Amino acid sequence: MQVVAIGKMKEFLQANLHLLDNPVLFISSEYYAGCPNCNSAATIFRPELLDRKSLGEIDHLHQVTDHKFPFDVFIKIPENGEMPTRIVVGTRPAGSEWELVIRQIIY
Repeated sequence: MQVVAIGKMKEFLQANLHLLDNPVLFISSEYYAGCPNCNSAATIFRPELLDRKSLGEIDHLHQVTDHKFPFDVFIKIPENGEMPTRIVVGTRPAGSEWELVIRQIIY
């Protein structure tokens, strides 16, 4: 699996990395079954910059090795979920700051 960064990621990291002792990029995923009649099931991915200590209580973690971030990247995939082959993480404006968003997921 590969994680790629686009957008204003450099500015986001410069503004936020110093706030954490041991930062990691954590991409969480939650599966929502939805309605069986209309096939509305969905998996929602959310990227977050966290401290490594907060990963201790999270199940189903997979470490991503194919990336160019200056820190480790982890992804949480549900038990029955499929692992994407590529995730593109970007930024978007959130007021006067930037926030992390998923731009593309390739299975």
